[in-house]
Amino acid sequence: MGILVFSVSMFAQKCPSGCNQLVFDPGTHVQVIACKQIEVSLGKQSVFWGVKNLTNKKLYVDFTKVVTTVCGKVLRSKGNTYLNPGEFVGGTTFSGEITFETQVWAEDCDAKGNRISTIAYEGLTTKFVN
Repeated sequence: MGILVFSVSMFAQKCPSGCNQLVFDPGTHVQVIACKQIEVSLGKQSVFWGVKNLTNKKLYVDFTKVVTTVCGKVLRSKGNTYLNPGEFVGGTTFSGEITFETQVWAEDCDAKGNRISTIAYEGLTTKFVN
């Protein structure tokens, strides 16, 4: 399974103010979106993740969020959710077992302005559900 690190602008959702948006090449069923805070705020720099269902069926989505710091540390965490047809879930709209946010703290990388070098995801799987 390769890591996807390129972006396109199809089906883009709006990021919060103070963030840059990455829209990853859509797969067959979903599109992954990441909103990167431009700089450290309140002691952390965050990436807000989202997924959009590109089908007319309910899906279960599972993937690994990958954030590499400018200090070289790689942060990986799972992301998963159920999506209704055409639904976008991300950031504060996520209501499942995990959060769709990756936080980079000083313990991860003590850079002052920007702590994030690259953002990617890996191992994306989707399943149709009833």
